[in-house]
Amino acid sequence: SPKNNRFLLERTYDINNEGSGKFSFSVVQWNTLNSKLCDEGAFPKADPKCLGYEYRGPLIAQELKALDADFYCMEECNKNDLKTFTSALKDDEYQHIFYEKTNGLDGLLFFYRKTKFELIDSEVGNYIDKTSNQKMTQVYQANILKAQHENKNYFLIVVFSHWKAKIEGAPIRAIQAKEIVNIIAKKMEQVKGMIQLDDQVATIFCGDLNDEPQSDPIKTVQEATNFQSAYHDVPFTTYKTRDKLQRRVIDYIFYSKELSLVKRLAMPSDETVGANGL
Repeated sequence: SPKNNRFLLERTYDINNEGSGKFSFSVVQWNTLNSKLCDEGAFPKADPKCLGYEYRGPLIAQELKALDADFYCMEECNKNDLKTFTSALKDDEYQHIFYEKTNGLDGLLFFYRKTKFELIDSEVGNYIDKTSNQKMTQVYQANILKAQHENKNYFLIVVFSHWKAKIEGAPIRAIQAKEIVNIIAKKMEQVKGMIQLDDQVATIFCGDLNDEPQSDPIKTVQEATNFQSAYHDVPFTTYKTRDKLQRRVIDYIFYSKELSLVKRLAMPSDETVGANGL
């Protein structure tokens, strides 16, 4: 609808300290909602015409273009809808990596601006259930990239994931938190073997982690890494109505101490989202 189009194009920043001249980059973290999971049963108060991918797809592409980020870390991307993303983020500027879940429903999609960053290493994989030694459905990506700015090398580790959902998934999320901490540590060690004396190294970890800041899995990550959360002070990152209103912080962009946050998109207000949490 025209109202939704206006909402997509109206973006404001509640942190904006650009202009320092230092090397900087931008990150988008987005659960794009698998087209196969977006129906009236999951979103009973939404206008049905807004749920179909023929409506949502062009708006997603429009938003991706407008954001103009260096990195896009996206979850719940249906492989049949990849054209939506690749048409918005062209091959002459971006490179992408897609890794599908074992259930075939969707996967993780990573885009990086190849005109600014060189991909040094990429690891994709499933979490492992240590008791059965079987792959879990949930997956992760861990990418090492390098950029040059003013004759200095900048190495960036970008890790993202989509953890197990629902309350009963808490024990699995606890396992996934410990495993992702190990993966991040392994990537940090890997980069140590690549750098020269003056090179800079930093890490981003983001994703739809399906748990709130006070939960044990999120605490596990922050205590092990000492990462900061870019959205540590917001009241919600997801806001939807199913059997009841779900207004929670479960999505994150964590960053290591070598980085500082200079600009941040503001979250919409409760009034903007509306009483039904659409």
